[in-house]
Amino acid sequence: MSQAGAQAGRPGTGRRRPPRPRRIVGLEEAGLARPASDRDAVAVGAAERLPDRVEESPPETAAPAPATAAAAVAHDASSLSSLSLSSRDRALIAPELSAFASALARSSARQGYQALLEALDRGSVEGEPLELLGSFLELGLSTGRFRARLGPHAEEAIRRVFERTPRGAALATSAAEVTKALERLTGQTLTDLRVSLVRPGTYRLLLETDQYRISLGLAPAGAHVESVELQL
Repeated sequence: MSQAGAQAGRPGTGRRRPPRPRRIVGLEEAGLARPASDRDAVAVGAAERLPDRVEESPPETAAPAPATAAAAVAHDASSLSSLSLSSRDRALIAPELSAFASALARSSARQGYQALLEALDRGSVEGEPLELLGSFLELGLSTGRFRARLGPHAEEAIRRVFERTPRGAALATSAAEVTKALERLTGQTLTDLRVSLVRPGTYRLLLETDQYRISLGLAPAGAHVESVELQL
């Protein structure tokens, strides 16, 4: 066999196909807004290019997302200035909140929860008590306290209340934006699927098809879209 024929028969000796160019699609252009999460530790700009290899971790901080996109989500959350609760919701939440407040050591913290309990009794929560309610519901849902003490049906009812708080609405919006980004991949064949560690508790999920490359951030604070790339 000739030398050329031997080389042609060896795997991996053929000419590599050059990588296809990609165009970074800004989150605004992709129809996605940045999440408004006060505990989101991952700040990756919408125009940041993903690394070619997963081992090459991109910088953990980058240019902020377009102000208009961030402001759109922030406005949606901040517009929830007050929250009305049904008598059933109050009956579920008030006893749990009262027990939690009674166990607090600091009197100043108990005062804040006492103001929240009074607002619950009136049936409408706003201002600082509303922010406190969101934090309390998030704690009870994330730790499984509500499910263990009240059962799955009550937990689901409390989750719906949480999504109506500014904090819950921001997380729900972030989840909806991730779903919207993933819908672009419907009917396509995945060519790459990777998860990389950003920091303990925070991960990056990369999904790639012949048309798109999408990076998602996964953290205790929630999931969010980091970038969308269009294969050219």
